[in-house]
Amino acid sequence: MQIEELRVQLRRCEHHRQSLIYQKRYLLLLLAGYQDGEIQTLTAIASLGAHPSSSRVAGQRKRSAVLRFRVAARVITALYRYIYAIS
Repeated sequence: MQIEELRVQLRRCEHHRQSLIYQKRYLLLLLAGYQDGEIQTLTAIASLGAHPSSSRVAGQRKRSAVLRFRVAARVITALYRYIYAIS
């Protein structure tokens, strides 16, 4: 009986460890995406003159909307994968 309890506890611990490994990998991937976005943003700011053209500003808005969409999609995907990993 004690051996069975230890097996259950071991399975539970292993499952939580695997979940933490997945979360770490996902967060590292997400941070890398934010870092790329930050580099692009800093490059765009550095390239701006005193008065940016309206077409350049409109392009930046489009990029930021696309970036927000990608981030939201990654979060939703991660949540579904995490829920699947837990169950």
